Amino acid sequence: MFTLGVIGFSASTAFAAPPERLTWSASFSFEDDVTCSGPVSINPSVTVQQTDFYDKNGVLTTRLLHWNEQDTFIANGVTLVGDMFQFSEHIQYDSTGTVISDWADGVAERIPLPNGGLVFISAGRIDWLNHSGFALSADIGNPGDVAAFCAAFGQ
Repeated sequence: MFTLGVIGFSASTAFAAPPERLTWSASFSFEDDVTCSGPVSINPSVTVQQTDFYDKNGVLTTRLLHWNEQDTFIANGVTLVGDMFQFSEHIQYDSTGTVISDWADGVAERIPLPNGGLVFISAGRIDWLNHSGFALSADIGNPGDVAAFCAAFGQ
């Protein structure tokens, strides 16, 4: 004869909060004076699908962003309108809210150039913690022909 014991299970264990999802759009303008020999005005228009993940204490741990973007570039009387492109961004935070990793992968830029059907295209991975400001070229992958991009503006 033996006895079967049942151990009760308590559902009081804390679980992570469900992810929060939202979509937002923005258009803005800024100047890049690093990529070419002179300033280039950059005018992005973006729609972003954002998903935030939290730990069991409600602290943000990861943010995933799926970007749909189109950029317009203006310098020296020349306007280049980039094609719509997409990329994903992955941001991780420590328990204090400090960003510990921020990288993106996908197309970084696709811009038809005015000189004979050439296209500037950059695709791969960008490590945002190693950039200050705008990143025209991927860190890993195809950085694109930056000289041809700048030459389109006479720079």
